[in-house]
Amino acid sequence: MSSEASSSRRRSQHTSRRSTPPYPSDYVQRVYRACRLCARAKARCGGVTAEGCSRCRNKGKPCSLTIGMAASLDNGQPEDDLPAMQSNGHEIHNDDRSETTSDSALFRHRRMSDQRHHQQQQQQHQVSNNFVEDRVRYLEERLAAMEREQQRSWTGTAATALPAPTEFLISSTGDGRSSGHIDPTLLSLTAASIPSLDNTHLNVSLGAEADTIPIKRRRFDARAVSRSLARGTVGLVFDETAITLLERDDYPDIQKRGLLSAGQVEMAFHTFKHIFSRLIPMLPFLDVTVSAPRHPFVILAILAHLPDHIPEDIDIDPIIDESILYALTGAVSGHVVLALFILSLAPVTRHSASHTPVTALRFISLAYSIGCDIGFDERARSLAETETIYPRENLETVLLWSAVVNRYSLLRLQFTRISTLPHQVSLDLKDRTSPLIQQCIDHLEIESQIVDTCRDLISSFSTIEVQHGRQWPEISTLQASWESCMQKLDDICKTRLDGSAPSILSLDIPSIMYGLTLRMTCLLVNPWPPLSLELIQESQNLLVMGFLRPYIIKPYLIHRRQSPTLPVPRHIMTNLLGCLATTQRVYIILHYVAPDKQLPINLEELAEAEADARSQKGIAGAAVREMWNQLHEGYPPSNEQDPQSHQAQNGELSVPDLDFLGLEGFEWFLQNV
Repeated sequence: MSSEASSSRRRSQHTSRRSTPPYPSDYVQRVYRACRLCARAKARCGGVTAEGCSRCRNKGKPCSLTIGMAASLDNGQPEDDLPAMQSNGHEIHNDDRSETTSDSALFRHRRMSDQRHHQQQQQQHQVSNNFVEDRVRYLEERLAAMEREQQRSWTGTAATALPAPTEFLISSTGDGRSSGHIDPTLLSLTAASIPSLDNTHLNVSLGAEADTIPIKRRRFDARAVSRSLARGTVGLVFDETAITLLERDDYPDIQKRGLLSAGQVEMAFHTFKHIFSRLIPMLPFLDVTVSAPRHPFVILAILAHLPDHIPEDIDIDPIIDESILYALTGAVSGHVVLALFILSLAPVTRHSASHTPVTALRFISLAYSIGCDIGFDERARSLAETETIYPRENLETVLLWSAVVNRYSLLRLQFTRISTLPHQVSLDLKDRTSPLIQQCIDHLEIESQIVDTCRDLISSFSTIEVQHGRQWPEISTLQASWESCMQKLDDICKTRLDGSAPSILSLDIPSIMYGLTLRMTCLLVNPWPPLSLELIQESQNLLVMGFLRPYIIKPYLIHRRQSPTLPVPRHIMTNLLGCLATTQRVYIILHYVAPDKQLPINLEELAEAEADARSQKGIAGAAVREMWNQLHEGYPPSNEQDPQSHQAQNGELSVPDLDFLGLEGFEWFLQNV
């Protein structure tokens, strides 16, 4: 009996469990709704609005709750709440109170719920697919517009501003600001646009009808500051880069911008090594095994020497300007010094006629300033004075800084009122057994010899310039100093330079001679009282003697004949144009004063140099083609006319330019030659 009672009791319990409804009548199911992102992260999903939950909004991701709402509204079923969502991987159905007690009612309820859930899932997938397709299409269109705009901006043409970034793009970057790789918006820097400076580029307008120059906006880099502050003590030095606001090597990269490929850069670098070594022998570029550098600014400086290796529609001058502005933020290193040194010897680019480039003097001055600030000067002096063998890296540092100091001094001799010159580190260099290293040292020694030759003359010039208006200089002493300097420079050209191979020194020396003569002209052309006719005639005699020399014209022609494809540095072209202009003026004036006098000016060489300069691309050729005729405007119409009768008819000479060197001085010179 006991066994039958127990089995009956078990059957009764089993039956009661089967007949028990799934939920008590007084129980309400608690439902935890979560979108897909929160469900995968097993995080609480809250703060749901029309734009999604708070977690998706913060991360800038599309929320499935928003998609579900859109599906429900598009379906015309507002009674259907949010679709079945996931919480920790389990499906949660709608929150409702179960009032069915029979199995059939429960089955019908679940079947209807499953059908509705299946329909909602299909609609949800359809809406999600459409959403992704629209987003991809939008980004593709924006990327294409960005590429077109960037191509136009770097070629120097006026750029049309792209539309402002949408809220979606700003939030999709994750940090609440527009991504520079997605939306490089361009705008004109006007009073109306100054408050909205969150764009990647700024267009500095040069006028109502002028082209715009795109300048990349430099954003504050908190990670760079953190890295600079968290650096270890090994190799730590104090300089401007100890606390930098930008990454030191994050310069404008021509490869990342898609203008040139890595293969094109590598090929251009090997061509550059051959070209640059013919101008100045430098250790890194004399080695045939050296591969292309990685620093973006150095690559850009190398490409500046190869105008034929750059496509016609690519203008690198604005990118060079952008790199210089980046260097002015303090993100400097030895690579920046090397890049600026290379740029100081670069030729004039084809686009320079529409965008005047930075001068060679400014390039090398910035390189010298940065090198001194980061300790190159003291380090190079210390290494140059030792006779021990030091590593290749230190050797390249010494040679680079010696070349920078020499180039800085040579260009200042040509273009500035320099009074003192820095110490030439190359004078302390010891001879080396390596032929490549010794070739670099020999070249640097010649440059130092040129600089030392001019020290006495520039000291005399500086003394006169300081005392200008107080005391008339001793012309005989100044003439002796000038003639001595010119003779020593001529001797260096004849004895130290090999005429078989073109070198920058064969052009630098006559450029320095012309620059010093032009500086002397500015001292003596306007005498101050009390006036003395004898002193005026002596000074004008000295000026005529100076400007009768062809200076750079003949060396330039020799250089072009030997290497017609070798680019000419921009500072040489500047001196050539000045020398052509002054030589023509001197010839016209002297030929007008004394038509029968034999002048030491080769007109054939003068015409050949002028024709070659006229054929140059960029600003050099444009200057000759557009401004050269102005040199002859206002001169006497006929060389056969008597200058005295011409002066009597007009009361005075009608040519103001004849006073450039003083007509009386020319007459006195021609009578006493």
